Amino acid sequence: MARYHRRSTPKTGTSASENWTSRSGRECGGFPALLRVADGLDRSHYQNLRRLEMEKGEERIRPCSSTESDPELEIWGAMRERHLFEEVTGRSLQIHRARRRGG
Repeated sequence: MARYHRRSTPKTGTSASENWTSRSGRECGGFPALLRVADGLDRSHYQNLRRLEMEKGEERIRPCSSTESDPELEIWGAMRERHLFEEVTGRSLQIHRARRRGG
């Protein structure tokens, strides 16, 4: 799982690919997908994100957050890494400009 949090998913026809497409592999695929989005949410490495809550709907998942300063870099980083998350969950990830902490 740790390998696929930064790299592509396993190549088709490999034993890793067969494990990935099994039920347990698909379930475990959620961890690297979540790690990719979380890593994107700390793109600046300044720990700008202070709080995160998720709203889960039938077709989408929308994080609601509070930040210390402008979250544009974090939003961009998370959206850049959303593809595996969307593949695993079957829902689109929508991240909007976060509310600033205390405001």
